[in-house]
Amino acid sequence: MNFIVAYDIADPKRLKNVAHTLEQSGRRVQKSVFMFTGTRKQLNAVIDCLVSHIDISEDRIQAWPIRTSTRACRIDVGASLPDTGVALVICEDHWSVIEAVDDNESHEPLILE
Repeated sequence: MNFIVAYDIADPKRLKNVAHTLEQSGRRVQKSVFMFTGTRKQLNAVIDCLVSHIDISEDRIQAWPIRTSTRACRIDVGASLPDTGVALVICEDHWSVIEAVDDNESHEPLILE
């Protein structure tokens, strides 16, 4: 299963620890947003580790499950991190995570909703 994990950390040292932990277990899609692939139990283990690095009165970590749906053209707007291959598109009544996929001949990206 895929999850979006995002954080808002007030202290630079705690921020660095959280970012490093998520870099080991997920894929960065924006500065404080990661894609995590695994079971809910694996995600809980990562979150437990993250909680040990934060001050719950000042910091916040959130995770949202996403599921695979259809294939379509990639949409990527604005400055992005190199080689991430993932974009999060948010509209008023809909959101999608679009991930590049190279496992088929058409090279069409995968939209995760």
